[in-house]
Amino acid sequence: MFLSEHKKKLIPYSFPKLHTGKKWYVDFTCYDPLTNTMKRKKYHLDSIKRTSDRRKRAAELIAILLLRLREGWTPWANTMSTRQTEKVQYIVEHYAAYIAMLHNRKIMKDKTYVDYSSRLKMLITYNEHLREPIIYAYQLDRGFFLISLIILLKFPTPNKEGGK
Repeated sequence: MFLSEHKKKLIPYSFPKLHTGKKWYVDFTCYDPLTNTMKRKKYHLDSIKRTSDRRKRAAELIAILLLRLREGWTPWANTMSTRQTEKVQYIVEHYAAYIAMLHNRKIMKDKTYVDYSSRLKMLITYNEHLREPIIYAYQLDRGFFLISLIILLKFPTPNKEGGK
């Protein structure tokens, strides 16, 4: 039990593999955060007629899957939701632009803008120093935000400490 939990945290997927025979498919297992289990995913290649074309398609599929899995993608995320597969970098850039716009329009005070910008930079720095940085929005979970909140509270920005 402990070993499988440890294994999921180290590498939350298995390498995609081509299976040939009566049915051709590429499969792999990947961690499903909702069920807290490793689930198997198959991509069938039977619709491709020629064997050489099947092998080429399988090689392409394996390369793409491996790249995406290494980035943190999971087939179990609800990709029908429009924002779950958004990259965190994109979200951070838009949030930074949004608070800059509020500041420029004098909707947000200078101190508030400095505070929000500083905390955003701290969050980015924390994410960059993670062993496996958060890449997609669906990877953001309560644990990430709780740890981030503790860090932000432990190291407050200067203007919240009486103007130091």
